[in-house]
Amino acid sequence: MRKESSTSPVYVGGTSIFVMLTAIFAAAKVFNFSDMSWLMVLSPIWGPFLLLFVILIACVLLVFVFKLVMMVVDKIQMALIRKRNKRNVKK
Repeated sequence: MRKESSTSPVYVGGTSIFVMLTAIFAAAKVFNFSDMSWLMVLSPIWGPFLLLFVILIACVLLVFVFKLVMMVVDKIQMALIRKRNKRNVKK
């Protein structure tokens, strides 16, 4: 019996659900039951990779924006500290 982790794709009888969807879409396309383009017929294969890529890009952008915001906050804090120090020196 195969032990499946929670991150593995859904399997139906040892075959990925994505492979089964691709086979169903391809059969429908070949036998003219569907007028989908081949790009869409093969989408269950490349779709998960595209989704993973989009999530990866979103995470990188999120980290970039976070670092940018933190840099601006640090500059504001440093400006406030300098301003306070100048006031303390004048007194």
